[in-house]
Amino acid sequence: MAILNNLEGEQITLSRVSFSPHSLRDRKLQNVVFKECIFSASSLDNAELNRCNFLRCHFGKLDLFPSTKFSDVSFDEATFDSIGVESKGIVLYDPGACRVELVQMNVSFGDGPVLITQEHHRQRTPEVAVKQMGRVLKYFLRSTHISESIIRMRLGNGGMPFINDCIPALLNRGIFVESDRRAGANQQHFKLGRPMAKLNQALEDCDGEFSQFLDLGGRQV
Repeated sequence: MAILNNLEGEQITLSRVSFSPHSLRDRKLQNVVFKECIFSASSLDNAELNRCNFLRCHFGKLDLFPSTKFSDVSFDEATFDSIGVESKGIVLYDPGACRVELVQMNVSFGDGPVLITQEHHRQRTPEVAVKQMGRVLKYFLRSTHISESIIRMRLGNGGMPFINDCIPALLNRGIFVESDRRAGANQQHFKLGRPMAKLNQALEDCDGEFSQFLDLGGRQV
């Protein structure tokens, strides 16, 4: 992938290659065909893809960022375990929703057009609390607990408003559960009280409203 970065010339085809995590991040690729390749966790932060085709490729997770740029890119018979949308603070698992998100970024699908319904057009800009919740939830992918100091670090100036305004509601709905304070720590620690997949789905389905996320995420399975 490093060799292909910023490489110009005739079309290059790579077949049945398994790429390491985040191999697409910061890459500037053009005129490349990936055929039956496997991409694990793949960040597209600061990536620019031009005239690229992904044919029967599989993505474990594809993270899209405001800096991601697609031009004449197609995904033909490609599959995705999930797609993370950094600007919305959500992770999509539904195949149809994943395709719609990519189409809205000027990606095409060779196996037929993607229908964007009025429901998709009506999707509102997520509230700040929903975006913050998405960023906090990502932390639980690598840790079972999160502390107040970590929340402040991840959310910056929005950390204290989230702690003061959102966490009480999350605790009340059972989405967060307060864990035992560690020795010498003068701050709260939290763990998830609902399955990660359920909360990611709630972020996807809440239409950008934190109150609706609380309703969806807080429901007992």
